[in-house]
Amino acid sequence: MEPYVSGRLYERYEDGGEFTIGEVLAWEPPRHVVFTWRGRWAAPTEVSVKFTAVEPSVTRVQLVHSAWERLGSIGLESRNQYLNGWPAVLAALVDSTTIE
Repeated sequence: MEPYVSGRLYERYEDGGEFTIGEVLAWEPPRHVVFTWRGRWAAPTEVSVKFTAVEPSVTRVQLVHSAWERLGSIGLESRNQYLNGWPAVLAALVDSTTIE
């Protein structure tokens, strides 16, 4: 992710190729970031991530993925495909020593 409004959210592959997934809409470190998420469909959805300090070494992360209605008839199906995706991504970021 390029760390500024209008920056790109993108994947870079081992062969050097890139795929732009979205664009940064809000960049407010360390509290909030909003970006579009295009995936492989025609219209972008939006992802908002908020970070709230709970303790010095614990941060609450709230992720909301919205605007599925922009995808028309495939919106609900596409959203359902992500029901397990975001929890897996967030779980990979958790430091297991802080889980209660």
